[in-house]
Amino acid sequence: MEHIHLDHNYQILLNPSFQDINPILAGEATCPPGLMQHPPKRDCTTLHYVRSGCGTLSTRGKTYSIQARQIFLILPGENATYTADKNDPWTYRWVGFTGASSRIFAKMPPVLTVPQEIFDNLCDLRGTTYNLEHKLTSELFLLQACLPLIKKTISDPVEWVMDHIQSAYMTELSVQKMAEQLNMDRSHLYRIFKKKVGLSIKDYILQVRTRRAKWYLEQGYSIKETSTLCGFKDANNFSRQFKKSEAGMAPLQWQAYIKEVRAKEAP
Repeated sequence: MEHIHLDHNYQILLNPSFQDINPILAGEATCPPGLMQHPPKRDCTTLHYVRSGCGTLSTRGKTYSIQARQIFLILPGENATYTADKNDPWTYRWVGFTGASSRIFAKMPPVLTVPQEIFDNLCDLRGTTYNLEHKLTSELFLLQACLPLIKKTISDPVEWVMDHIQSAYMTELSVQKMAEQLNMDRSHLYRIFKKKVGLSIKDYILQVRTRRAKWYLEQGYSIKETSTLCGFKDANNFSRQFKKSEAGMAPLQWQAYIKEVRAKEAP
C-alpha cells in the first residue's frame, strides 16, 4: 500500500485463487483533511466505498466530486488521484480483486451510485475473520448484479445478457427483469438470444451455473456449498441439474473422477 499518513488505516492481503471474483486485498482508511493520494498503477480492479465525508477523484482526464454512499472505481493499470475534502474528509472501505467477472467493471463509469440497501450491506471489515474471502466475493457479486448500466451504451443486448448472467449467476436471475433493463419485450429478447446463442436464456443460465459448479467441486467445496455459490435453490435440485448437464454424472462422482485423473497425472 502507498505510504501515507492516516488517522486509521489497515490492509488485509488475500488470494484465495477464486475463478470469477478473486479478492486479493482489502482495507479501510480514515483520511485527514485535504489528503491527496496517487497510488501506483495496480494490476487489479479497486473499489472504494465512501462511508462518510466527501472528496474528489481525478482519472480518465476528468475530476469527479464524490459524496458519502458513493463508490469510486479504479481499473487495472489506470492512473488516478483522489483527495479528501478539506472540511469533511472521507472514510472509505476498499477492495481490490481480479477474476474473469471483473471485466464487467471496465464498462462502468468511475463513480457509481447504488441503492442504499445494497451499500449498507457493504459493512465494516473490522472484526470479520471467518471466511472473509467468501464474504467479499459475495458482496462483489451482489454489487455486480445491481450495477446501473446506461441503456444507450448497450449495442448488443444478447452480449449484455450473457455478461450479466456470467457475473451474477450466484444471484436470483429473472428474464423479465433483464428485458426491462434493456427496455425490450421479453418474447423478443428470448427469440434473438436463442437465435444467436442456440440456447434459451434459462438454459444458458443453467449452463453457466453447472460449469461454474465443476470448478467449485474440483476445489473441494461440498455439494451444499457449491449449490449456494452457484445460485441453486437447494442441494437436491443442484445434484439433479448437474447430472443432466454436460458433466453427465452426479457431483460426488465428478469429484471422485477429478481425484482419479489428478492421481494419474501426478509424477
